[in-house]
Amino acid sequence: MDIDHLVKIITREVLKQLQAEEGSRETHSSRPRLLALFTGGSIGFKQSLREMERLAQWAQVQVVLSRTASEIYPDEQIFGSFSDLPVIKEGNRVSLHKLLDGVGIVTVPVLTFNSLAKLAVGISDTLILNIVMHCLMSGTPVVAAKNAANLQDQERKSLSMYRCSPGLLQLANEYLKKLEVLGIEVVDVSQLAERARALAFSGEPVKPAGGGKREVITQEDITQEVIRQGSLRVPANAILTPLAQDLIQSHGLVIYHE
Repeated sequence: MDIDHLVKIITREVLKQLQAEEGSRETHSSRPRLLALFTGGSIGFKQSLREMERLAQWAQVQVVLSRTASEIYPDEQIFGSFSDLPVIKEGNRVSLHKLLDGVGIVTVPVLTFNSLAKLAVGISDTLILNIVMHCLMSGTPVVAAKNAANLQDQERKSLSMYRCSPGLLQLANEYLKKLEVLGIEVVDVSQLAERARALAFSGEPVKPAGGGKREVITQEDITQEVIRQGSLRVPANAILTPLAQDLIQSHGLVIYHE
C-alpha cells in the first residue's frame, strides 16, 4: 500500500476519534450538574444507588462523602455506575464556591438521624451540612431521602435491636417536619430520582413548608439585650449562621421558634 495513502487513512481515523471525543465532552458538560451527598448510613443505601443511576441518565453527578460515609463505603467503585467524577470526601481541600458553581440541584440519598438532628436546629459543622445550608440560603433545591433518618422505616424495624421509645419517634418526626419548613424536599428514597428531576426542570426553588421568606439569624442579632434576657425568639423557618450558633451556645441562650 502507498505510504501517503496509508498516512491519509490513519489521519482520517484519528480525526474521527478526536471529533467523537470532543462531541462526547460537549454532551457531558452540557448536562445539568447535580450533587449527591452521602452521610454514613446503610438504610436505603442500595436503593439510593439505583436512584442515582436513574439521575445519571440526564445529569452529571458529583458524589460527596462525609467522614463516616468514607469509612462505611471505602470502595469508591460502587459509585462508578453513575459518576465518572472523582469522589469528594470530607477532609479534602475543596472550595465550596467552586463545588456548587453551576449546580442546579442537590440530593441527599442517605441522610442519617445525626445529620437530620443537626440540620433541624441549624448546625452546619461538616462539609455536607455546610453545602445544604448554603443551598438553603441561595435557593438551590435540596431533595433528601428520609429512610436512613426515619426511625420508623421498615428496614430499620426489621433489625433485631429495634426498640425505639415513643418520645424518640416523636422527636424524629418533628425533625423531619422541620426540614420541610426550612425548604428541604423530604421523600422516600424510591422517589428521589423522580422528584429531583421534576425540580431540576421546573426552574423553581423549593419553597419552605411554612411559606414566606426565610430569615437568617446572624451574630449581629445576638445583642447584649438578648444575652441579658437569656433567650431569643426567631421565626420557625429561620436559619442560624454558624457564628450565631457559637454565640448562642457560649452564652447558654434559649431559642424559641415561633
